[in-house]
Amino acid sequence: MIGIRSILALLFAVVVITGGCKKKESPVMVFVGSSPVTADDLDFASKRKASLLGKSILGTGEKKEVLNELVRRELLRQYAFKLGITPDKKQLEPELKKIAALKLPGAENRFMSVQAENNLVIQELRDQVAKELDVAPEDISTYFKDHAADYSVPETYRIYLVRVNEEDKAAALLKRFRADPAAFDRAALNDMPPDLREINKHASLTPGSGFPDEMLPLLKKGKQGFVYGPIKSKRGLFLFKLLEKRPAREKALADVYNELRHTVFEEMVERSLDRLAEEMTKQVRVEYKNTGLL
Repeated sequence: MIGIRSILALLFAVVVITGGCKKKESPVMVFVGSSPVTADDLDFASKRKASLLGKSILGTGEKKEVLNELVRRELLRQYAFKLGITPDKKQLEPELKKIAALKLPGAENRFMSVQAENNLVIQELRDQVAKELDVAPEDISTYFKDHAADYSVPETYRIYLVRVNEEDKAAALLKRFRADPAAFDRAALNDMPPDLREINKHASLTPGSGFPDEMLPLLKKGKQGFVYGPIKSKRGLFLFKLLEKRPAREKALADVYNELRHTVFEEMVERSLDRLAEEMTKQVRVEYKNTGLL
C-alpha cells in the first residue's frame, strides 16, 4: 500500500492536472512568512492527489493533509534558501520545458513551475540530511517487531479450473471428477479453451484476494487434491481442483532486512525534515486564512 507521505510527494511531479480557468486573484489559504499558499494551489494539488487515489474529489480531511504538505514544502524551501540551496538550472530547464509542453492555463503553469523548482531544492536539502543519518541494526529489529503483521505472507492457493458450459451438467461433472481427480487434471490441461489451458498450465500460489469472492469460502475450507464447485462468477461457471494450499506465515527478518533498512532510513529522513520545518516556524509566521474554503 502507498503511504500518505509518498502519495503527497507525487502531487508535485510534472503531470497534467485537470482544471478549468481560474480567477485572476485566488484567495490566500495560508501565509508562510510572506509567501502565500492560495486556494488555486490547494485545488491543483488536491486534484492530483484525487487522481492518484482514483477518486473524483477529496474529502475535507484529505484536503487538509494536502494543504499542510504545501505549507511544509514552503517551510523546507525557505530553510534550504537560508542554507544557500538554490535550484540547479541544468536540472530545472528540462522540467520547465515539460510543463510548457502541457500548455496548462496560466495559474496551473505557474504552480507547476514553482513546484518543479521546489522539488529540486527540497531534494538537495533531503540529500544533505540523509548524509548525516544511519540506520542501526537494532532500529531495524524494533521496526520489524512493531510491524510484523505488515510482513506476513497470507494463506495461498494453487488451483486448476474447468469451465462448465451448461449449468445443469455441473453436478454430474463434479461427481465424475471427485471420483477421478486425474480426469480433472486432463480436462484442465488438455480440453479447455487455449486461454484457460494457459492459466492452468502456469497456475501458481496466489493469495485469496486473487480469486473471486464466491470461491474464497471453499478455498479456506478445502483440502488439497479435492474438486469443488460449481462457482458462478463474472467469467462463467467453473469447477476447481485445489492443488496446493500453504498456510499464512510471518516472514523472517533476514528475508526483509534490506527492505526494512530502506523503510526505516526513509522514515528517519522524513522525521528530520519535519523537525527542520518545525524549526522554521520559529523564524517565520504560519498564518492560516480562509480555511472555510476547504
